[in-house]
Amino acid sequence: MSLQESAAFAYESSVHSANVLLSLNDQRRKDELCDITVLVEGQPFRAHRAVLAACSSYFHARVVGQADTELSISLPEEVTVKGFDPVIQFAYTAKLCLQPQQEPCPYACVISLGDDSETDTEGDSEPCSAREQECEVKLPFNAQRIISLSRNDFQSLLKMHKLSPEQLDCIHDIRRRSKNRIAAQRCRKRKLDCIQNLESEIEKLQSEKESLLKERDHILSTLGETKQNLTGLCQQVCKEAALSQEQIQILAKYSASDCPLSFLISEKEKSTSDGAVVFPPIVPAEVLT
Repeated sequence: MSLQESAAFAYESSVHSANVLLSLNDQRRKDELCDITVLVEGQPFRAHRAVLAACSSYFHARVVGQADTELSISLPEEVTVKGFDPVIQFAYTAKLCLQPQQEPCPYACVISLGDDSETDTEGDSEPCSAREQECEVKLPFNAQRIISLSRNDFQSLLKMHKLSPEQLDCIHDIRRRSKNRIAAQRCRKRKLDCIQNLESEIEKLQSEKESLLKERDHILSTLGETKQNLTGLCQQVCKEAALSQEQIQILAKYSASDCPLSFLISEKEKSTSDGAVVFPPIVPAEVLT
């Protein structure tokens, strides 16, 4: 190692990136140097296209090559204001603030917009972009080429170059991390679809429950009216037939417990003083005629 190389000094700030984000977010709030308007459900969000392109492959594809000084883009219908607001906050602050009922919405936006910052697996919390940039310096090709190639093309590419074990480890690490991010994104989408399907099923069951409760109340109301009408009809029939109380008791005895005839018997005639029920002896049917 030469004297010049040994004397080299590199200073790395631990707060510079955070300060840059804070400054950019402050500019966004004041609409300073913002050069893009994002329309979500008709509501405009002002931002810096460089920040959005750096955070999301979707925005990168939409803004690269656009020479307009002021650019305006509309997001897909599945992206809502409720879901996009925390996502753009995350792009400028690296903090994702969610309410308990709000959680699925930002993930739907992340999947739709291809936000790379939200697709790391739990086991790959190390910043992938920094590691890949570090590896790219040592490789004869960039990381994007490693990621985009199929398995056969990837093996052919490795055979075309004489690579050291360290370079091979770096290449496989880049490819593994890329596959992990893609797998995590698909997994989150499957989970989100499952959550949305469960929410739909719950809403459907709640609607059916409300409908059944209303139907039950209607049936009970109709049943009460029917019993009342039937009781009145029995009273009228017994009155017109001039049945004695004894005959009514006999009819009530051999009728169902909820038959209106049982309501025609007074408590005094149905019970003795000690509470025992009185049933007269069975008499031939001719007695009733």
